[in-house]
Amino acid sequence: MRNVVRVHAGDERCARQRERLVERRDEASSRTPVQPQARILARRGLEHFDAAVARLKHALDLKPDVAEANAALGVIYYKQGRMAEAEVALRAELAGHPNDLKCQQNLAAVLEAQQRPEEAMPLLQAVLQAKPDSADARYLVGKILLAQGDAEGATPQLEAAARLSPEDAYVHYQLARAYQRLGRTELAQKELEVYRRIKDTLPEGEEIVTPLGSARLAREGRDLSIVTYGATVWKSLEAAERLEREDGVSVEVLDLRTLLPLDDDAILATVKKTNKLLIVHEDTRTGGLAGEITARVSERAFEWLDGPVMRVTAHDVPLPYAPTLEDFVLPQTDDIVKAARWLANY
Repeated sequence: MRNVVRVHAGDERCARQRERLVERRDEASSRTPVQPQARILARRGLEHFDAAVARLKHALDLKPDVAEANAALGVIYYKQGRMAEAEVALRAELAGHPNDLKCQQNLAAVLEAQQRPEEAMPLLQAVLQAKPDSADARYLVGKILLAQGDAEGATPQLEAAARLSPEDAYVHYQLARAYQRLGRTELAQKELEVYRRIKDTLPEGEEIVTPLGSARLAREGRDLSIVTYGATVWKSLEAAERLEREDGVSVEVLDLRTLLPLDDDAILATVKKTNKLLIVHEDTRTGGLAGEITARVSERAFEWLDGPVMRVTAHDVPLPYAPTLEDFVLPQTDDIVKAARWLANY
């Protein structure tokens, strides 16, 4: 009798499992052919946006409260310049998912583009309260404040955005404008220098998002690693080219992109690959990020090092106004080449 009861209980469990599988299959059949394909089409460019919109609308017809469909529609409409439709789609998404920070941020961008900053600011403040390290939200707040003539209020927001996303040209451009309005000409020139050096060909209609805590391998190498960020990325690349050409030294350059969080895995991977590390940044030597990176490498990859961790940084002095003195204080390509040569020969 006990065995018979067990068999019947097992049959009931199997029946319940079959029912759940059928429900999941039916749900997947109504979602899978539509949403992922719509995302793929949207990523291909403007010419595929209409097809993506059609698939997303079909998903909403099947299931009006399907997650992320309205949010994706809003982003596509925003890229097409259809701001009124983007606002409707994003508000519909927020009605079902009021705590979606990305959707709140996208709606704020739409409202800012429609010159409705008084509605955008509360959304951005809510995003920053929940996620203070949102570079996009800080950029939008700074841009709105700057448009309202509050350069002093915009500057700390744009400075934070530049630290969180140092390779974003738009951030550096707006920060340069803020510095100019405050009369801080030397800092404005520095930001414009970074802005003008960041050049790339972007696919038309594609959304470019820099993930937080994800470094970018700017150049592959095998003999030595340079870990850097911001303006010194391009100086490091120039130094790497010179070292390859003049000394035959293959230098790998890792662009951190974001400082908090740091991409520890990428840093450790390049150290284990080349076994020599040079850290370059425009911050001062004392209290600069290079010391923190050195500590982390020493804790987790000390046995992989074939030489001391070297640093090329700014001098421990206030940044001077005169361009010639500024060049002396900040690290230059020649300084990077000199330190890298010493480390390569160690």
